[in-house]
Amino acid sequence: MDSPSDPSSELPPEPRREPILTLPGPLTAYIGLLAIVHVVWSAMPPDLEYWILEAFGFIPKRYDPSLLATAFPGGSGAKVWTFVTYSLLHANLSHIGFNVLWLLPFGSAVARRFGAVRFFLFMAVAAIAGAIGVAGFALHKIDQLGLGSLPGQAYLPGFAPVVLALILISFPAMGEKPR
Repeated sequence: MDSPSDPSSELPPEPRREPILTLPGPLTAYIGLLAIVHVVWSAMPPDLEYWILEAFGFIPKRYDPSLLATAFPGGSGAKVWTFVTYSLLHANLSHIGFNVLWLLPFGSAVARRFGAVRFFLFMAVAAIAGAIGVAGFALHKIDQLGLGSLPGQAYLPGFAPVVLALILISFPAMGEKPR
């Protein structure tokens, strides 16, 4: 029988283990989605890879009324979904890495503040705003596919409002108590 003075009966509780990643679940899922899309897209044969780019990438000339006879993969549906799906396509790992570097500090705060559903809605709205920004710069450039002549050139104007929105949402206004 153990007595109250027995040291073996009064072991301290095990210390709580901290998780390796402290990223919110929605942000981790979003980064995982970006990685999965990139790996699958990169494994495609070149012809299919280019078709996916045309069907799911945002191509401003798709909306040019003078090109009505030009057919693009995806048909009229692509005029709707490419406002969001382009944001999942990345040219290479450094492109994903750069975007993730911005998402880690700012996306974490937004995901914690908004929750999963609102975070994904925010990312979709931000992608739509980015596509509209790109379209404003490149709608009448016939040679513009949506990727620019340099990697990242065309989407940089579209990504800037996303970064600004992430920063503004991440840091509460003066006097506002963080949630």
